[in-house]
Parts: sequence; C-alpha cells; structure tokens
Amino acid sequence: MHNIGLLLSQGIRVGLRMNFDVGNYREFKDLLNDVLNRFGRNENLNVSAFPVIGEYPDAEGKIQHGSDEWLTDKRYELGALSEAYGLRHQQTELPSLNLQTCIAYRDNHIVIRPDGGISRCAELFDDADLIGNIQEGITRQDIVKSWKAVADYDFCKKCILFPNCLRLVKCRNKNYCVKIDDLVHQYESKIIQEYEQYLRQHERGLNDGN
Repeated sequence: MHNIGLLLSQGIRVGLRMNFDVGNYREFKDLLNDVLNRFGRNENLNVSAFPVIGEYPDAEGKIQHGSDEWLTDKRYELGALSEAYGLRHQQTELPSLNLQTCIAYRDNHIVIRPDGGISRCAELFDDADLIGNIQEGITRQDIVKSWKAVADYDFCKKCILFPNCLRLVKCRNKNYCVKIDDLVHQYESKIIQEYEQYLRQHERGLNDGN
C-alpha cells in the first residue's frame, strides 16, 4: 500500500488487482474498504479482481479454483462491487473489445510486488522474473526483452484475434486458446450488459458536462 501511495502522489496511474478463487474472493470487499480509507476515490487508481490462472492448493492442500462459469460470474460481480465503491476507473471512454490481450507485452504496463520489485507479468513475479524495483526503476533490460518474444505458432498467426491475442514464449498460459465461437455464445449477454453499462455512464457524463 505504501508503494501505491507513492505512485499516486506522483500522478501515476495504478491498477490494483486481486487474483481470486473460491478460497479468497470474499476478501475483495475488505480490500476495497482498506483502499477507500487510505486513498479515497482517486481517479488514478483502479481496483479489480481477476481469476487465478492455474490451480493452487490452500494450506490444507485442497484445490479451490472453481469452475470457469463460477469464476466468470464472480469476476463481473466483484467488478460491480468495485464500481459501487467508486474504485473502478478503468475506462474514460467507450471501450473496445480486446480479447486475451497480454499486459506483459505492453510497454506501458508493469507489475509491482509488495516489496517494490517490478515484473512484467501479474502471474510471474518471482525474483528471477523481476526487471527492477520501484527505487531504481527498470534495471534488467535483458529480461524485458525476453518478455517481448512471441511464440512462433502458425495457428496463432492465422487466427482472427492475432495480434490482440498472442502467446509469449515465457507465458505459463501458453496452452490456453480462445475459441471465438464458444466465447461469444458463452459471454454474449455479459458483453452486451457491460456495454450498456458503459453507454449509460457515458451518457451521464455528457449530461453532467452540459
């Protein structure tokens, strides 16, 4: 939280993401309360929740990952909760639909560990994956370069989602692939719902401006 405060004080935009599964999703509300008490509804701070990639055992060795449908529903539910707290500042204009876009590939995103270590990926942030720290900045250009290596899959290059959807050599999620037909049928109602919500927000913004 200290690092977040330092970044916000310099006007730097911060995305605070909690990776969740069945075991910890209830803690998201506690996180929202803590953030609200510390930073208020700072427009440079966006608080979100995202399903854990992979299955990890808890302290008792049990896997509490949840089904894909449950994780998707909870992602929207927790996103709505963040918005209700006034802590969702992800979009300033109507969104474009980007699928499976990897933040590790983008030059305008970094991931900061609680100890100040900087990584490219929100899923890979062990010491060997760090590219620097919040005090010194980015010091390991060799690791930064390794995160730019796109996996050479012919089926990706022929896909209609490429290059918005791509696979990096370092990615642990390399075996996952979006099937566009299944995705549209599964999430069509939620996508429409979210767009209608953004349209209402945009309309309110225009009216407030007048």
